[in-house]
Amino acid sequence: MSKIEKCYNNCKDDNKDILVIVKSGIFYYSYNDDAILLWYLFEYKIKDNELGFSSNSYSKVISNLKFKHISFIVYDLDCNVLDEYSNKDDFYSSYSKAASIKHLEKEKINDLINKINLLLEISNDNYDKINNYLDSLF
Repeated sequence: MSKIEKCYNNCKDDNKDILVIVKSGIFYYSYNDDAILLWYLFEYKIKDNELGFSSNSYSKVISNLKFKHISFIVYDLDCNVLDEYSNKDDFYSSYSKAASIKHLEKEKINDLINKINLLLEISNDNYDKINNYLDSLF
């Protein structure tokens, strides 16, 4: 586990219902459900439950989170608060739930795509079988 992820986990323990972001150098990172939430809002890539974005995107991310009334805390690697936002009408849970559903759908689609690609690598004849089966579902 990286130093950034350890810091994130320590800070997240105290902030279960708030988006947690950790700054390291010129990048900002989130993990797990918070990474999925940021993916959902900004279409950033997630790799191994980690999402990072550069300082060039920071103001866009922060202003969008505020606009959507999503509470957040930004920490440095020593768990010092760099920035925070809290709103009495917080929508963190609502967006997090929607993000999780959308992420699961995306994973299912990617799983099907991988299976189709594998079947097509085995034999191009599988294309007609797959296509006919899909047509039969309509």
